[in-house]
Amino acid sequence: MKFRIVQLVVCMALMLSAVAAFATVVVETPREDGMLPYTSELLKERLALLTGEDVKIISAGTGKADVRLKFDKSLEKQLGSEGYKLSTGKGGATISAAGPNGLLYGACGLIEWIMGETTPDLASKQDVDIDFPVISGQAAKFFRAMPKTTIEDKPYYSTRGVQLSNLALGVADLIDTSKGVQKVNDESKIKVGFAESAEVWKNWCDWCARHRMNFVTNWPYSAGTNWWDLANDSATKGTSVYDADEIERAAVVRESLFKYARTRGLVPYLMNYVPGAASPVICSAYPDITGEKTRSDYPTPYKLAGTKAIDMFRAQIRAIMRTYPSLGGLHMRWWGESFLGKGEGHAQMEDLVLAMMNAAKEVRPDTRFIMSGYFRSGGNKEFAERLPQGSTIQSKWGIQVHTTPRFRGLGGDWEPVADPSVSFDRIREMERPFLISQNLPGEEYHPIGGVQYRSLAKGVDKYFRAADQVPNLDGFATVSGEKDHEWITETNYITFARMNWSPGKTDVSSLIRNYLTTHYGAKVSEPAFKALELTQDALEEWVLDFDGIAPYVDCLRIHAMFGLQRVQNLHPDQIKERLAIVTPQAEKLAEAYKLVSQAQPDVLSEGKASYSDFLMQTQFYADFIESRRLIADAFNDKFAHDFNGMADKLNRVKEIDLRMRQLAASKPNISDDFEMEGVKIATYMPSEINNEIRQIDDVLRPEAMISYEIDAQTD
Repeated sequence: MKFRIVQLVVCMALMLSAVAAFATVVVETPREDGMLPYTSELLKERLALLTGEDVKIISAGTGKADVRLKFDKSLEKQLGSEGYKLSTGKGGATISAAGPNGLLYGACGLIEWIMGETTPDLASKQDVDIDFPVISGQAAKFFRAMPKTTIEDKPYYSTRGVQLSNLALGVADLIDTSKGVQKVNDESKIKVGFAESAEVWKNWCDWCARHRMNFVTNWPYSAGTNWWDLANDSATKGTSVYDADEIERAAVVRESLFKYARTRGLVPYLMNYVPGAASPVICSAYPDITGEKTRSDYPTPYKLAGTKAIDMFRAQIRAIMRTYPSLGGLHMRWWGESFLGKGEGHAQMEDLVLAMMNAAKEVRPDTRFIMSGYFRSGGNKEFAERLPQGSTIQSKWGIQVHTTPRFRGLGGDWEPVADPSVSFDRIREMERPFLISQNLPGEEYHPIGGVQYRSLAKGVDKYFRAADQVPNLDGFATVSGEKDHEWITETNYITFARMNWSPGKTDVSSLIRNYLTTHYGAKVSEPAFKALELTQDALEEWVLDFDGIAPYVDCLRIHAMFGLQRVQNLHPDQIKERLAIVTPQAEKLAEAYKLVSQAQPDVLSEGKASYSDFLMQTQFYADFIESRRLIADAFNDKFAHDFNGMADKLNRVKEIDLRMRQLAASKPNISDDFEMEGVKIATYMPSEINNEIRQIDDVLRPEAMISYEIDAQTD
């Protein structure tokens, strides 16, 4: 801390000596481009912070410049449209690129290079993230005498993006409506959902730009993004609950968000289910395409036989593409209530998907598509061949093991495991650009921000090293839990971004150590890093099959893992076997919590709030796994006829459960269900914990304990 204070004093002196100084950024381009203002402003903001000087942006000029931005089409052959060349020396820096994305990424590269050269205590100068904290003026002297260097860089994967979970972009998400439609999450029925959808979208677009992402889309799990709510067309009149003017007002906001993404170098997609579920409104207005005029058991599937439904969808898609000139593509999700099975229903779905895609192409030939869910629902090479140009197939990261007893039916649902388990042969046979999506943090698993950067890095590295076997693998997408951003789980996101841009070149351990150093201080970095490694060691094992002691084994949501019933039904030998697995996991997490706790006094003042979340997260997982170990050990004591030991362990479980319940009540937005944003009352976890406590109390009733002792004497 003393060293940091000295740094600040030196920086202030430098700033005072350069009151009249300013740095110049010259934008030297043959044409105007919508991305240049953001690129220039990003440079201005970050260079001003790093140098402690004012920064001026000059739109043209051939005189002296500290930083010069220029298009150079000759670089396209070597670096593509997104690569860049960075040349530095005492005369300043020049960023050259064939396209606007390359200039933006080159600007980010310059900022990170200066940060790496001027930030003390880093594990590696190369593994630096643009959002790491810096001290104002730390690069003042360096910037005025930059060493001579040339850096050329380009992305390894060409499709790199974020899919914003629970960001529906529906009418009620974007404007106030007269219909009073509740923003209710379909899973938990919790009201509110995203109250600030537009702001969330913009913040993530900015993050994606700084981290060299090139597409963004929504993932509509809250108020819903119904096809019929997105645009007005005479052929589909009366399909939406909203009035035409409300649809139009929301469309204006939506188009502004797509345009905003474009200014950040992102291709904006609009995600929706195919065909989606028919609402009561459309059931009433168009019973010939739903089969019934009214249905109480919403969602209602569409009736795809004949041409009526397909014609209506085609008309609506054309209207959508006309309404949003900035929209780059459609992310079409074939799954859930949309899946009509095999045979005739499957063939009808294929025809519908192709009809919708072709309708979009009729209006905008450059429209792109992401087809997800298709891979897992029986899609085949023949159908892939029929998809129009600009189509990408996406499949989930996950265990994908259904026959091995240990996995007990789990399969491919964004588990935080180190192997995506998407078959090389399956990817290759599609002969289409292919994406693998992972959820950060794991959708079904982490109730509070869970670290999984190591498993993510291992999984991406596996496919990178087998590139010759999957030549059409185009990148990795993340379906993100927005609320976890700016937590310690930022480590997940920066790893994801780097592994898409430069797998094989990124030292993830150094990247994470640098994150910890800049956020919490050099003294904290190593113990915090060890704690993160221990946490991931334990949880990567637990998530495979919950050690066979959690009551619910086909879903990764921790709220469903409280209860005694599975352990109660195990054979004594099975309990001993499971104890041998869970005990070292509990020990690792206890050590992780000890390391984080002991390092807390040394945390930099500006990192204390974030670090307390880190500590809370570590304690939660240490408590959770220890309580599972104690439950197993309690029933091991029962079979050993040590009923005092059994009672003692179960009472300790109750103490831990109450602590976790308190966490759930105090942090409902992170302890209820990963998909939630704006949740005010935690529901799932407290109720499940309460049920477990009641089960424990039943076991500990005096008459129950007496019966155990009688049974033991009888045995």
